[in-house]
Amino acid sequence: MFRSLRQSGGFTRVKSVRNLRHDLGTYYNLFSDRGRSDTPIVTSPFVSRTGLGLSIAVSLPVFSPPEELRGVVAIGLSMDELIANIVRQGQWHYAFVIDGRGWTLYHPLLPSRFTESDEGDRPLLDIADLETAKEAKRVIDSMKRGGSGRYHFLRELVTSGGDPRHDGVLTSMVVTTYVWRPTLDVHFTLCIVFTNDNRQTWSYTSAVSRHFVYHRLDLVHQVPLCEYDNGISTTASSVVKFTEAAFKDPYHYLNQPEGVATVARYEKYMCGANVTSRVFKKGVREMVAETEKIEDFWLEVDHPAQLPRYVGMYNGVFRQFPGNVFGKSYDHTTRPWYEKAIAHGNSIILTTPYRSAYSSQIVLSLAKTLVRTRVGKSRQGHGMAMGVMGIDLTLCHLHTLIQEMFPLCTDVQYRCFIVDSSGYLVYHEHFISRDEDVEYVHIAHKEADVAHDLVRAGRLTRHGCVSLLDKRLYYTWKLSGAVHNLAGTPPYQLTPVWGSNVFVGVVANDARRTTVCSSCTRQASVRRQTTVRCKNPHPFGKKPEENCPRGLLKKGTFTSCTARTDTAGELS
Repeated sequence: MFRSLRQSGGFTRVKSVRNLRHDLGTYYNLFSDRGRSDTPIVTSPFVSRTGLGLSIAVSLPVFSPPEELRGVVAIGLSMDELIANIVRQGQWHYAFVIDGRGWTLYHPLLPSRFTESDEGDRPLLDIADLETAKEAKRVIDSMKRGGSGRYHFLRELVTSGGDPRHDGVLTSMVVTTYVWRPTLDVHFTLCIVFTNDNRQTWSYTSAVSRHFVYHRLDLVHQVPLCEYDNGISTTASSVVKFTEAAFKDPYHYLNQPEGVATVARYEKYMCGANVTSRVFKKGVREMVAETEKIEDFWLEVDHPAQLPRYVGMYNGVFRQFPGNVFGKSYDHTTRPWYEKAIAHGNSIILTTPYRSAYSSQIVLSLAKTLVRTRVGKSRQGHGMAMGVMGIDLTLCHLHTLIQEMFPLCTDVQYRCFIVDSSGYLVYHEHFISRDEDVEYVHIAHKEADVAHDLVRAGRLTRHGCVSLLDKRLYYTWKLSGAVHNLAGTPPYQLTPVWGSNVFVGVVANDARRTTVCSSCTRQASVRRQTTVRCKNPHPFGKKPEENCPRGLLKKGTFTSCTARTDTAGELS
């Protein structure tokens, strides 16, 4: 435990075995505090058994006259919530906390959520292993001494490439500013890191919704309902779902059941005249009203397949059409489409196939980050990522679109595929014609000859990052550029799709092939696809991970893997 009152240690010598019980019983007298104290005692971070994740406890003794100790009162505080009250974490700005010895109490490169079973495995890391820039040593030394200050310098910044295990990390050289200050009464020091051009503030314009439908369609009945994939749905309106980030007390939201009265209170606030709320954070109601404008566009565009369309915002507001019922723990900021869109900034992204969170279908998502640009900045310039908008496609629907857009793909002499910038297949004809794994299938598993040629050409390159949790080195691949190898074996062509994260590939077949997916239509869906992943997804027969030599980060050979995906941040 840490507290402001420092005491020197002591030594107790047991001179006789007959005095052992007495001496052991009085061993801790040195540390007892006989008087009353108003100084709070703050623990080092621990894994909460109540689901708060990494937390600290602040406690005070309770006395009754005359100076009789009655007990201790304490409160558990989530580290994530504490930091969120100070700075909105993002790709280009974050905060970290250390103690006086330089041990890391909080850092975005460490997991935000631990379970109780992880308590013994939670790493105790020196901040120098996370803040590896040479110039950062000046900041760290000052923080250890309990100092404060401001310092800016050029450094390499590591951000997530999407899914850390498959997409790796992105690095860039940016000028960053470090601002640090010790906390009162406890030996912690907080440091906020940000780039020099992302300091901005904005105010919310008060707005209310014209028509608010909560996603609990089993509790509300103001819209006509229908059945979709054995669940309740509606095509008359979009629905709104909130994550825990939207609530002032997220743990109450997660642990308390929702009833008709709860939904009625949500609707009254979203559509009523009350300016403040004891339930929702500032800006949530205004974001619900802003996303309602997107619903007007969705309802104007009629499509027979009723493809799910949605928008998820950084502050926990999620809207989808057609409306479905979601589990309370559903968090759009952890979904593949949100993670990858945020990582790729202004690009339109296509995800690899994955299983939908609310249905049994295997889908892909087409998504784009929503950016709030500054006054005087172009729409393609810097801006704050406010959320992500996307639409789900089934594999058969994508197959039909590809054949319409690329007639060559219908020729039996060729086969087509779509691969993302990490080398994972977004689409392959085998995904349609065979009942097989489709999640995170690497190009080397389906087009081995093409993959080897891309490596030889320097278009498919391997990158590594160090996981600070299990001390392993993880490898990922990056695909770049166009290739026209018509004289290869087999002849193929790979072309990047401008403004996106994917490449379209065409490979010449050695022999005639059977036409696939003759039953696919725009309304068809792919069901019952298996989701078992390969045990060794790394291409070319090499393991995706290796034991990490000690000190590898300090040598500057590899960057650290991000433990979480940034869900909002500065874009460039």
